[in-house]
Amino acid sequence: MPVRPPLPAYPSAMAKRNVEGDCVVRFNLTARGLPFDVTAECTPSGFESEARRSVSRAEFLPQIIDGQAQESRGLTYPLEFRLNEE
Repeated sequence: MPVRPPLPAYPSAMAKRNVEGDCVVRFNLTARGLPFDVTAECTPSGFESEARRSVSRAEFLPQIIDGQAQESRGLTYPLEFRLNEE
């Protein structure tokens, strides 16, 4: 669960071409709730850099076991890049 959710910026090259996309971002989480080892798979791939950047800057609630925050591995976070139609 995000405490400070990812806030991706729409890549300008993709916006100019009116391209939308979907991403699955995979990462591990420190006991402090900070993502590391962030990777992204996006369709199309032009969104991957921004997806990685935005999740890397986010903050999540860490897993708590016996009252202690734990490092977590193998987490995923979906991101959608959609153009606003007016």
